[in-house]
Amino acid sequence: MLALAPVDAERLSVRRGRFEEVGVLAAEELPVPAIEEPLAPLAAELGRPRPEIDGQAMLAWARALRVSGRLAARVRAADDGLARLRAAIEDLGDLDWLAERIETSLDERGEVRDDATPRLGKLRRRIAGRRQAAYSGLRGILEAQGDLFSEDTVPLHNGRLVVMLRSSDRGRVDGLVHGRSSSGRSLYFEPLSVVDSNNALQEAIGEEEAERRRVLAELREALQAEVEALLAHLELVAMIDSLQAAW
Repeated sequence: MLALAPVDAERLSVRRGRFEEVGVLAAEELPVPAIEEPLAPLAAELGRPRPEIDGQAMLAWARALRVSGRLAARVRAADDGLARLRAAIEDLGDLDWLAERIETSLDERGEVRDDATPRLGKLRRRIAGRRQAAYSGLRGILEAQGDLFSEDTVPLHNGRLVVMLRSSDRGRVDGLVHGRSSSGRSLYFEPLSVVDSNNALQEAIGEEEAERRRVLAELREALQAEVEALLAHLELVAMIDSLQAAW
């Protein structure tokens, strides 16, 4: 209560005018649809010196920009004048390109899409091919020497495809031991015949990870470069949302 203060007549007139104009828009369709993500944390994070913006946060920005972009387009296209709202969006920059860039780079989970860059798609296809080569090699070993292994599976252990060799059969096949099972009866074992395939797989995975991180870093840089414009879009959405809530 102590923080309350009188509102001057001019500001009250502006807010009243915007309120009435939002009502004109709302009569046809709500200007701001329901937004699941809270907007304040987006603004707070972007304002930090080194913001930690993950893929989900980037998608939230893209959705907010789509809302503000559609809102601005409706105001500009309205036949009823909407002078107060037109003044509010007069200096609003067009960031549809940024929303488009985010949406074409990330999937609905916030993960980098296969087609985000030609190189990334090529690397992921290479990973799939090399993983299949290593898997096929291990399946062949299991089929040929199944009596040596405690499981008919090809698990992934520390990033490498392996088989479960019985501890008692350690000396019967050449390869590398990468650890023991919890019972101690089996070894995570990489036969020498698949070491090269696993190495090639790891190399491709490392290159894919570097490319994925590069895509995310460039998206963060694009967001940071437009920080003032982004906050202006967010303020517009918040302002209209508060006015439509009063209807």
